[in-house]
Amino acid sequence: RPQKKKAETSVTPMKFLTDLWAARISLTLIAAIQLDIFTAIAQGRKTAADIARAIKANTHGVERLLEALTSIGYLTKRGNQFALTPIADTFLVRTKPSFIGSMADEGLMTLEGWMKLADVIKTGKSVASIDSSEGREFFPRLVKAIFPLTYNPARALVRAIPESKLKKIERVLDVAA
Repeated sequence: RPQKKKAETSVTPMKFLTDLWAARISLTLIAAIQLDIFTAIAQGRKTAADIARAIKANTHGVERLLEALTSIGYLTKRGNQFALTPIADTFLVRTKPSFIGSMADEGLMTLEGWMKLADVIKTGKSVASIDSSEGREFFPRLVKAIFPLTYNPARALVRAIPESKLKKIERVLDVAA
């Protein structure tokens, strides 16, 4: 019986490049959240010039950021008008109760440590001690940054518990903490 040849596949560097450049996407998103781009659009500003005025930034720089946000799926564009995608509208508009953009602060807070990962692995030493003034400042900021991500699910969990059982609960153990 003749052997079938396996389909030849070419190996490309795309996975490596995508993974390597992922930090750039994160930093683009963090900049947009810091500048309140999504909130400005939700408030009716649609063009780069209008958004730039609203956030008091350079129009050319804002336009480049808006194009980047469009390419990574947080905005849509028709002509010179930008609009929010459902994920941006739901989670990245600061005035909405579902806003979780403060997670961007966590990214910035931990970035310096991630930049030292190779040294940490090589030496086995932590970037910073949690039992230091730096650690005591870090953790309250971290909790503030990640709180919105867990708040709504926690509320949904409480609503799912029958009232009769809820009244009997005296203590809660937060295992993830």
